[in-house]
Amino acid sequence: MKQWIAAGLILGLCVPVAQGQWEKYEDVTAPDAIVTLSDASRWEAGLAYVHMSRRMNLEGQEYRLRGDAADIFLGFAVTPWLQLYGQVGASQARLDDRVNPRPGAGAGGLIGARLNLWQFDGNPQEKAWKLTLQAAGQLAYRTTDDKGGGDLHWTETMVMVPLDYHLTFEYTSRNLYMTEFHSLHAYAGPAFSTVEGTWEREEIKRDFEESESVGVVAGVELWLFENLAFGARADWFDSTTLHLTARYRF
Repeated sequence: MKQWIAAGLILGLCVPVAQGQWEKYEDVTAPDAIVTLSDASRWEAGLAYVHMSRRMNLEGQEYRLRGDAADIFLGFAVTPWLQLYGQVGASQARLDDRVNPRPGAGAGGLIGARLNLWQFDGNPQEKAWKLTLQAAGQLAYRTTDDKGGGDLHWTETMVMVPLDYHLTFEYTSRNLYMTEFHSLHAYAGPAFSTVEGTWEREEIKRDFEESESVGVVAGVELWLFENLAFGARADWFDSTTLHLTARYRF
């Protein structure tokens, strides 16, 4: 009899706990899709803006290719040390006074890859920084319509080997004054870039190419959170091209 009473008391104590546990059901109001992505941590998306300024050789004379491009960025990390990315958007440019100073918009984009070749991090439990040697390459194609003054289209191939310094602010005991930021990248290194393009006006085509193919790239990238970053980069090839980016990591 005592055993039955004890068993009843145990069951009585379990009833409130069981009532407090919600049974999980699939949400029938949630939409379904043909393809489902359960893990998007390898993907990045963002916006990119570039202000171009590059010296070109056209029929033995030098002109400056000036313009702007705004792209949508999408990247995928194949491995932790290799990322593939692409951009697509609108662009406009001119060759100094040879083309209308207010050109129309054209289309363009690029594809590229970034590879981490070598890294020194010391003792990651004690050090808040890493030093990484990277290699990156990209192929870009841009066009612009000069509203009757001619059409420009050009291709740029670029390879760069920057040395990246990464500093994390997650060690709050060492970086109390920077706890509102996650990390910072600063990088610089040599670059090689070739440009081949055509200016077409009234069925007459003139080819142009870069005047200087060897240069330097340098930039910084600030991660406000672990998945949100803003960056700026300068490419110098006799003149300076500026890049601004905003990236979100899923």
